[in-house]
Amino acid sequence: MRFRFAVLSDPHITLDSTLVDYPGRAHFYEISRQALQAVLADLRTAEIDFLLIPGDLTQNSERVNHAWLRAELAALPFQALVIPGNHDARSPTGNSEVLGLEDFAHFWQNFGYSGSTKLYYNYEVLDGVRVLGLNSNQIQGAHVVGAIDAEQLAWLKIQLASYPQVVWLVMVHHNVLEHLPGQAHNPMTAEYIIQSSELVDTLRSHGAQVVLTGHLHIQDIARQDNLYDITTGSLVSYPHPYRLIDWQTGKLTVQSRQVSTLPGWPDLLEVSLERMVRGSERYMARLLTLPPLNLPEAEARHLAPQLRYFWSTIAAGDARFDLRELPAPVRRFFERFNDAPPADNDAVLPLSGHPELAPSGAGVHHKD
Repeated sequence: MRFRFAVLSDPHITLDSTLVDYPGRAHFYEISRQALQAVLADLRTAEIDFLLIPGDLTQNSERVNHAWLRAELAALPFQALVIPGNHDARSPTGNSEVLGLEDFAHFWQNFGYSGSTKLYYNYEVLDGVRVLGLNSNQIQGAHVVGAIDAEQLAWLKIQLASYPQVVWLVMVHHNVLEHLPGQAHNPMTAEYIIQSSELVDTLRSHGAQVVLTGHLHIQDIARQDNLYDITTGSLVSYPHPYRLIDWQTGKLTVQSRQVSTLPGWPDLLEVSLERMVRGSERYMARLLTLPPLNLPEAEARHLAPQLRYFWSTIAAGDARFDLRELPAPVRRFFERFNDAPPADNDAVLPLSGHPELAPSGAGVHHKD
């Protein structure tokens, strides 16, 4: 048995009337709808069985942006499943303009949610294949913290134990495993990961091997023993990626694609790369002043231009750096970010212990 699905993340749908501009903006919110439609047009011919979108559906949870995306997904010939991201969780309660987090499940009925106000679900997308959609957005004052609350974790354990002979695909916005060295401890990256060993242990001990995440806006596949965290970059930032994933008994084959051109944007990748590079120097200067390097601000500003392509290289996945011109301590620090197996964009990932699925119903296009 074989099935195929797609993942696109952080589409940040933004109608022109809702576009919020600001100096140094790196994300191409203005092409969000075109990029989404280009991907969906490709997926209509890709013979997929379903689509997963792990959060940040909108720019800032505007109702009109949610409505536009819902209409696009409702017209697809295959099932689309969604979860909220931090940009979809700006407030617990909504109003006439903004969708509140408490309204999310009702608004997105039939896209994973069904009859419950809970922000998590167990959805049988194919016979013997279940998607666990989780909510990692915990609102604390003006901030959204990445965490799985105790009630949700208890529910998760029950679901995993109740269906021991199925293939699990877990979808959650914040990362579950580290995708960057020291991600969980660096003040610039810690907010992108759920810092819960109990969550990881729960998934691993119940045979859930594949987690699909977003939020970090990079292409990366992290592995801890038999658990993979496949994070997918944003459709509105370089390199505008999405993924096609084939499940077969014993392996997962991951293929990445990019939106490289759009009407009016024939050189989208080049323009997008330049925008990201322009905004990187200040980010890199700050990173240099933090532990473990702790460089003085003047030295950090001096070195930052040499690292202006650092984040775009990370975002593209399969990163390789030549940093011979940097001082030795700085070079050693950044060489830790060279990619380690598995590959980030195109990879064959071994799986263990999955059952052989019985033939599924309509919608399965691939069979061994």
